Amino acid sequence: MIGRAGLKGIETAELIARTGYSSSRLKRVLEGLLAGREALLIDREEGRVLLRSVFENLQERVLEGLRSFHARFPLKEGTPREELRTMLGFGIGPKLYHAALSGLEKAGKVVIDRESVRLAGHRVNLAGGLDQMRDEILKVYLGAGLAVPSFKEAMEPFRARRSEALSLVQSMLKEGALVKVTEDLYFHRDVLAKLREDYRAYILREGKATPAGMKELTGLSRKYIIPLMEYFDATKLTIRTGDQRILREGP
Repeated sequence: MIGRAGLKGIETAELIARTGYSSSRLKRVLEGLLAGREALLIDREEGRVLLRSVFENLQERVLEGLRSFHARFPLKEGTPREELRTMLGFGIGPKLYHAALSGLEKAGKVVIDRESVRLAGHRVNLAGGLDQMRDEILKVYLGAGLAVPSFKEAMEPFRARRSEALSLVQSMLKEGALVKVTEDLYFHRDVLAKLREDYRAYILREGKATPAGMKELTGLSRKYIIPLMEYFDATKLTIRTGDQRILREGP
């Protein structure tokens, strides 16, 4: 009866109604199935149970779905968890799906990172000249310093392989090689780290920073100055007071 319920599982109340067992008798039967690892309690509140073989089959489908995703998108770290659940088909409730993923994570077969999931052994594949493209993208941003081109301009040299370039950028953002300040402004990690040091030293020396002060420090236009000052606010280096910034921390 539990097996016929499939992925949906079955509640203990329904089992009592179908079998005619008393609640105490059914409890003993289920305890035996659970202890023998023949069944799993998926939802404690509803008392919903599921055959272990059905659950393990679902976990294998999750792994196969991830293998397929990584084969199709080798430059992506992982897939959004909900997209993977949709790809697996109907009938997989949130609690069951969470239990399947959690079990796979505990077994060391998948890695869950916030809202995404990937196979534990997956690494971004930079074959086919992608290593060179990655280096070239980084050179664009490192060479530009703080006066970076717009994102569209930065991607122009790679328009023939735009989708791969965009995937590489996402990978570099995740690893921290590039830093996204706005939708259109990306900076090389080392360039931004150096500015952070210089900006902090400037505020320590002057007691505060204004857009005019940032211009004096960097020689940049407001197109860059305002987003950068807002970025340092957002990353907890500074606090905005009117049109001025002071350090969030003391000297």
